[in-house]
Amino acid sequence: MKIFFALMWLLLLLNFSFAFGQIDSQWRGPKRDGIYPEESLLKKWPDGGPKLFWSAEGLGEGYSSPAVTSDRVYLTGLL
Repeated sequence: MKIFFALMWLLLLLNFSFAFGQIDSQWRGPKRDGIYPEESLLKKWPDGGPKLFWSAEGLGEGYSSPAVTSDRVYLTGLL
């Protein structure tokens, strides 16, 4: 019986970590509606556009968008 309750607590804790620890890397934002709740975004672009942070060559051809997480960028393309 003790093992049952220990497993239930473990499952409950894991459930909370997945629910509250998710990174907003959903397609079109956390609610998938194209609205991002971030408040520190620019209201207007600077003259000349934003600063380029990185660039890559030889990624292949395709029409998909990159998926960005906190430490990786996933791309698909035809090589």
